Amino acid sequence: MTLPVVFYLGAEYCPYCAAQRWPTIVALSRFGTFKGLGNMSSSSSDYFGTPSFTFVKSTYTSKYLVFKPVEQESNVFNTAINNWTPLQKPTKAEEALFLKYDSVKFVHGFTTQDNASIPFLSLGNQYLVAGSSYTPAALANLNRNEIAAGLNEPTNPVTQAIITSANEQSAAFCVLTKGQPGNVCNSSGVMAAKKLMGIK
Repeated sequence: MTLPVVFYLGAEYCPYCAAQRWPTIVALSRFGTFKGLGNMSSSSSDYFGTPSFTFVKSTYTSKYLVFKPVEQESNVFNTAINNWTPLQKPTKAEEALFLKYDSVKFVHGFTTQDNASIPFLSLGNQYLVAGSSYTPAALANLNRNEIAAGLNEPTNPVTQAIITSANEQSAAFCVLTKGQPGNVCNSSGVMAAKKLMGIK
């Protein structure tokens, strides 16, 4: 059986990618297991370095989904090439998917300047996430441990932003997995997200 593919394209320097990784990791962890997630912060030139993780050396195991992450550049600026240090390259098919759907034609509210911006997520070629679902500014002045500890506090506004996005991604994953696992797909948060997204 071919499992649905979740494709992520981002970069370590990118604060919006750093913010988006939190809910994406939370959502995917409901359907499988990560190993080797590295601690990382985005470039200190934007939002003073947003604490997050990197997918570069990670592996993801799931009986429901396949996760294919690409971190294009690191958070280290290379003066020799006047750009961020290259890390990973998407395949031609992944790049074509990114360029087609991460565009004003498919993303409500995009302008042509936003085309091909990161982070980008394709959820089984049925749903997409373009940009961060909340502002990296929400994580300002917090360290990684504080953000993680706060995930157990439902009234914490940062937690609410992360879990809302995680529930929305989980709702989309549940369409791909035909409602499996049931304890995730039938949970109140995911069911509420499905209703808001118009998913039946």
